[in-house]
Amino acid sequence: MNASFHAETPGERIWSISATVLPAQTYTPQAAVMRDMALQLAGGRRANVDISGPTYDFVRSIKVYDIDWYAWAGETSNGEREVCHRPKARKRLGSYGVQGDFDWAVMDITAAPEWLNMNLYPDGPCEAAGRFRGVGVEWTDYFGQHGFELVRY
Repeated sequence: MNASFHAETPGERIWSISATVLPAQTYTPQAAVMRDMALQLAGGRRANVDISGPTYDFVRSIKVYDIDWYAWAGETSNGEREVCHRPKARKRLGSYGVQGDFDWAVMDITAAPEWLNMNLYPDGPCEAAGRFRGVGVEWTDYFGQHGFELVRY
């Protein structure tokens, strides 16, 4: 069929996104700094330049929500008492540190932002009953604009 697939490297993808989403800003000195820093971050676990200053707060603003949650109220197997059944309970928040190092932390399911639209509800012993699977990314860009993206699966 003469088909092929070329997967972009993370650096190529970041540059592609920045050049297509913000074309008017791609030639400014600030955009060059952001592009160079993004390409550095895409190459490893930490930036190999100093990004601890406030100019790079947009990197530290990135939050990644990885949630696979399934819970419902019910009785124990012998019917003694009501419990919260949680066969799926992954709920973690990823964030970037001062030098661009990425790390995961456990989060409280009730502290998830509204834009995730999880539709979980309190039910008996369950603080959050229902089903949600998805990954969400939230950020504030260099210009102070808030954004987010959600992928349910």
